[in-house]
Amino acid sequence: APVAMTATLDNKQPYVQAAVVMTLKVYVGVPMLQASLDWPSSSDVLAKQVGEDKQSTEVRNGRNYQVIERKYVLIPQRSGKISLKGPVFEGQVQDVGSIDGSDIDAFFGNVFGHSPLSRMMGGTRPVKLAASPIEINVLPRPDSNSASNWLPARKVTLQETWRPDGETIRVGEPLTRHLHLSALGLTGAQLP
Repeated sequence: APVAMTATLDNKQPYVQAAVVMTLKVYVGVPMLQASLDWPSSSDVLAKQVGEDKQSTEVRNGRNYQVIERKYVLIPQRSGKISLKGPVFEGQVQDVGSIDGSDIDAFFGNVFGHSPLSRMMGGTRPVKLAASPIEINVLPRPDSNSASNWLPARKVTLQETWRPDGETIRVGEPLTRHLHLSALGLTGAQLP
């Protein structure tokens, strides 16, 4: 196919409110004139793009593809099975089979003679592609967890530093204590 798309999850069975990283790859094997990538919203999962798009090249089945990779963090808001519509790619690609646009005329059957679209489009054609639905089986908060704060993180660290950091502390001098809480697999808003 001239354009293909794949989506992979780093965890298909997370706990509720735990972050899941989805890697989306768009493979483009023809010249692209314009493109957009949209993802239908869902109240079941918060989705946010992380980082910048990465571009590379790859050969698949003997064809060269430009690969655009985009990462999203998904945070499920409820437990149970969740099915999300996949991202939708839309664009205009150069029609390598027809530089003069005669394929457009053939598509519309030459009902009205040569289509004015063929001259306006200049040998391009629209492409719309939707990724497969994304299935996640979200685990509920464990019954054994009775704490008020729920941190479904992979790694939580708490560090402290003191100012001044010397061993000698004098009466009447101010002390400053800095606490740094970090968690892998959560957003900053989820930290207590």
